[in-house]
Amino acid sequence: MELIFGSSWCTKWKWVLELLEHCPKLQNLTLDEVLHFYRAEDDWKEPAIVPKCISSQLRTCSLKAHRGRTYELQFAEYIMKNATGMHTMTISGRRLEHQMLLKLSSCPRGSATCKLSFEFD
Repeated sequence: MELIFGSSWCTKWKWVLELLEHCPKLQNLTLDEVLHFYRAEDDWKEPAIVPKCISSQLRTCSLKAHRGRTYELQFAEYIMKNATGMHTMTISGRRLEHQMLLKLSSCPRGSATCKLSFEFD
């Protein structure tokens, strides 16, 4: 599944997680943000329950047009920590800062076989 966001809205992360709750067999997820008209921070709050597709089915996740914002980092950490069957997490963007790369590289992973890769636009 590929989700392309043209702009931000205040309930985006809640909506994404609700959508994932209805996709229990989802194995590949791509989030692409083509426009960036954000407030200082978005509304990411880690949910109490992990959608089934993340905890057991998700194999690949790609976060495109990553801008290095706190909520993007939090979402990537959430996926990597909870995806027990993850093979590949790819993060691409222009503003991938060294500090953020180090933090993601050392993030706990739910899958021992999860490979993290970075692509610079």
